[in-house]
This record gives sequence, C-alpha cells and structure tokens, in this order.
Amino acid sequence: RDGVEFASTTGSNYSITESGEYFAEWISNDLNVTCTVVSPTFTVEILEQPEMPVITASGALDFCDGGSVTLTATAGHAYYRWYRNNVLLNSNSQTLTVRTNSGRYQVQVSDVPFQVGCTSDLSKGVEVNVYTEPDLTIYSNYYGNFNGGEIFEICSSDNEDLYLRSYNSASYPVVWYLDGAPIEASEVQPSTS
Repeated sequence: RDGVEFASTTGSNYSITESGEYFAEWISNDLNVTCTVVSPTFTVEILEQPEMPVITASGALDFCDGGSVTLTATAGHAYYRWYRNNVLLNSNSQTLTVRTNSGRYQVQVSDVPFQVGCTSDLSKGVEVNVYTEPDLTIYSNYYGNFNGGEIFEICSSDNEDLYLRSYNSASYPVVWYLDGAPIEASEVQPSTS
C-alpha cells in the first residue's frame, strides 16, 4: 500500500481495511527462473457511513389541492434517494416538492453512488397530507339545490321558515355567513332530518 509492502499472502484473496493506493505483485520461484507480475495500481478509499439525514419542511405538512410543501434533506451529500410509503421515487436532489400525493416521506443519502453501498439509514418519516377540497351543495326547502348567486324570495307572511341545508362530500363542519360575517353557532339550527 502506498508503495510499501503492506501484506504478504500465499492466497489469491486479500481483505482491504485501510484507505490507500494499492497494487499486487505475484512472484513465482517454482520455475527455473523467478517470474514477477505486477497489477495496475488502484486507489481504495474506505468511507464512513453517512449519518441518518434529517428532513425539514418549508411550510405546513397538511394542505389542500393547489398547495405544496418542499422537503429538504441534510445538506452536504452527493446522492439523495427519496421514498413515499417505502416506495422509491424518481428524485435524486436534496429537495423534494410535494404537491399532490399524501404519504410518509423519507430520504436516504450517500457520498458515493448508491450501488457502491455505504448509504445512510433512512431518515425518520415526515407525514404529508394533501386534502381534496370537498364538494359543497346547498339545499333549500323552497328552491331545491342551488349553485350560488341566486336570489331567493319568500313572503314573510307564509308562517313557514326558509331553511337551508348543506351537504359536503367529506362531511366536514360548515360555517354559515350572513352578509360576509360568520353566524354564531347558537343561531344556526341543526337539522333533525
């Protein structure tokens, strides 16, 4: 190693445990003359396994369609490998922008190509939740379903109340507004049907 005899062995295999510049020399005294063959020189660099990376997020991890979050892994590595729900993604940069897919995101890093080995452990998972905005339908006992912008006219002497009911695809709570201001919950009568 490094131009100095490092080890002598009679076998054809040798385990390298230190970094350095190596070559092998074969000498045979079994013939009537001594023969020597020298291999080309090669360099071995023993690398440390990178520490487990950490993921930071550029913003909220829960958002609706149209939003996004950028996940950033620990800097300073040559290679990055991102996973969603333990499935390898097609991304090899330090950052990953999530726009549409909920899931558990993790990253793995290396300072040499991944096929060489010497990779970090997978990072701790980061849960990203992308919510689809629910459909919201308003129903009136007088007019049926409506889409908005419509004017409802009722006679105050009918002695019947106009009621509106909301239906949404995700069954989320609804806040009602009157002239742009939220109506207090005590003023909103829950439906019994």
